[in-house]
Amino acid sequence: MLIRESHSRGKLLLIFVISEKMDYDFSEIAREICKNNPDVVGVCTNINPMKAGPVLGEKTKVIFGKGEIEDKIGP
Repeated sequence: MLIRESHSRGKLLLIFVISEKMDYDFSEIAREICKNNPDVVGVCTNINPMKAGPVLGEKTKVIFGKGEIEDKIGP
């Protein structure tokens, strides 16, 4: 799992990184995570078949909520 955090807004985006396409439906667990953790604004899945190299593959799918967060750099 990859967690992205917006330090300026205090929000989180969770990304389940999986090695291959799965038939598992992440929507129920994603809803529960967001319901029980108001700082989590979205849950996504990302398929990355590589065993080494970058953490994320080319495509990310939003499962629940937002697929992005905003942050602020500098004053």
